[in-house]
Amino acid sequence: MRDALFLSSYRVHHLPHAMAAASVLSLAVVMALPVVTTRISPRRLLPLLFGGSAAGLVLERLLYSASARAGAIAVYLHVSVVAPVILTTFWSLINERFDPHAAKREVARIAGGGTLGGVLGGLAAWRASTLVSVPSAILFLAGINVLCFGAVLVCQRRGFAPTPHPRHGPRAERSGRFAPAFAAASGAPAPAPGVAAMRLVWEEPFLRNLALLVGAGAALSSLLDYVLGVQAVAELGRGPALLAFFSLFGLGVSVLSLVLQVVFGRVAMEKVNLAVHLGVLPGVVLLGGALGLAVPGLVSTAILRGAEMIHRNTLFRSAYELLYTPIPELHKRATKALIDVGFDRTGTIAGALVTMGAVYFISPTHPRSQAILLGLAVAAALATLPLVRRLHRNYVAALEQSLRDDAAAKLDAAPPSVPPETERDRDVLLGRVAAIDPRPDDRGLAHAALTDPAALVAVVADLFGADVERARAALRRLERSDRAAAGPAILLLSRAEVHRDAKDALRRMGAPITGQLVDAMIDPEMDFVVRRRVPPILAEVPSQRAADGLFLALEDVRFEVRYAAGRALMRMLERAEGLTIPHDRIVQTIMNEIAREQEYVDALGDDELEGEALAPLDVVTRDRVSRGLEHLFNELAILLGSAAVKICFRALNQGDARARGTALEYLQTVLPTPLRDALWPLLGEEKPLPSVRPAGEVLADLARAMEHGSDPDQKTEKPSPAPPS
Repeated sequence: MRDALFLSSYRVHHLPHAMAAASVLSLAVVMALPVVTTRISPRRLLPLLFGGSAAGLVLERLLYSASARAGAIAVYLHVSVVAPVILTTFWSLINERFDPHAAKREVARIAGGGTLGGVLGGLAAWRASTLVSVPSAILFLAGINVLCFGAVLVCQRRGFAPTPHPRHGPRAERSGRFAPAFAAASGAPAPAPGVAAMRLVWEEPFLRNLALLVGAGAALSSLLDYVLGVQAVAELGRGPALLAFFSLFGLGVSVLSLVLQVVFGRVAMEKVNLAVHLGVLPGVVLLGGALGLAVPGLVSTAILRGAEMIHRNTLFRSAYELLYTPIPELHKRATKALIDVGFDRTGTIAGALVTMGAVYFISPTHPRSQAILLGLAVAAALATLPLVRRLHRNYVAALEQSLRDDAAAKLDAAPPSVPPETERDRDVLLGRVAAIDPRPDDRGLAHAALTDPAALVAVVADLFGADVERARAALRRLERSDRAAAGPAILLLSRAEVHRDAKDALRRMGAPITGQLVDAMIDPEMDFVVRRRVPPILAEVPSQRAADGLFLALEDVRFEVRYAAGRALMRMLERAEGLTIPHDRIVQTIMNEIAREQEYVDALGDDELEGEALAPLDVVTRDRVSRGLEHLFNELAILLGSAAVKICFRALNQGDARARGTALEYLQTVLPTPLRDALWPLLGEEKPLPSVRPAGEVLADLARAMEHGSDPDQKTEKPSPAPPS
């Protein structure tokens, strides 16, 4: 309606001037917007904007009755300036309401509602073009704004409020990733909100790249819009035919957008990387531009402009809005309107200036001017491709920072794994359960027999003698040069009274005994207790040989060995530089572990993981599931080389919906697709993962279960299923 009303009162070569004027006015508005957006939430601001827009359209209809040209200008400026502000405020409300992972589902549904509204609006405008005059459609548009005003009030009454964000308010200014642009220097006056917002956009790479993407896209759209307007006026003339064309064009775009949104919207958002959706748009323009240059005319231009609008209004818009979800709310509110509207209008001004230059030197209806403008649109599309790659890296970094801030604000800083002081409790637990069920299955509860020490030399006899204090003294005397005694010391790791002294002795011997430690760890005939206690020792002597040995242990038949090796390898890679793990092999190792864990979980019933009156082996089984998930995340940290993965695990164990959603979104973004799809069923999307509990707590549950009547010398009535190795 805006374009038809303007082109019915002015010539087509006046359109770039109107576009430039609207853009300049928009820039003035958005520079003042941070004053409002940092003080009034989108939830409160949105109904004010809809109500003011409806009142303004009514006044513009009265102005049109007095002066058609003045009324057409007023409507053009109104729609060009106010509508983008309404749109960015609406999406600010949405991406503050949902966490990054939930937003992928909900944004697709909301965008589908928007495309459905576009279909209904296109039908209404097309019918209005045959029933009422063009100026009368202004009141129709005012009525739609009134309906939106009422819908926002209904949402407010139903409690549609943003989810609290740990980085909202003063904490957002302390974020290490986003510069505190709103803080004035000591003794200096605070900058104006608009200037502070510009400074923040300039200093933060993520926001700067978003702004460049918006500006390039706006310049591209303005060029295509002008070429389409020229072609339409040249072939259809002015008046009702022009309104009918634009109405049908908008209707076709809306219908195809709706089909795309319904068929692919949610699946595309959840399965496809956001960078792909951003990169498809320049690809569409490149192909469509080539078609327009090869076959010039209204049809090819309409196809190009329509394809660009369809993707921009659906998948591109949804992906673009999701990029804002990990940004602190204070910075988002201050800069989003500036980026969405200000840089959009800056790009539009650039496109209008280029268009006016082409029109000045060549007639606007000359095919050469249209070919030049199409070529420039293709160049703008090419310029956005490097931005897409940088934005993907920025988005992942922002998710990591959001996870760290959430962890610092709410999550327990202690690692969820078993602390060192509880290892004795775990030994007691394993021993007591071994007495209940001594079968050497994957629970890792059985002990192998001690090696016969008869053939060992005299010093080794001290190590294996009945005198515990004498054995400890012998272990304390072992130094790096005494590595010939490494073999007996390794065997003493299975002896509860001296295993700590044996660990200290082996650590002192250091790197020269790495091969012996690795051999003991991966030897299936070696005492199981020895094998699971070797990995922490290897973690203290980092080397490529030790890392390779720990990696081999990740495929061991015993879970406890895999679990210990995963923790040790993760710590080693964090502390030592230059160590490498083959990417393809660790991915395959994780896939194998996921398959084992899924088979283990499938063999269990939900009732065996819940409830107060748990049989002793069921308690251990529940703990095994918890540590199995922890082990998977340790392997993911080895793959990705990022501490954020460990934070993800803690977030998934909490009840904080935003922290959990951020963790899921981070994993979905950084993990290879096959690995992500295999892992997802183990994570679920509706409730936190089973928590990882220390051995002391598991032992207390075991004691309570035995007090309820379980006989440790008999099998339980419902034995825990033997898990697959």
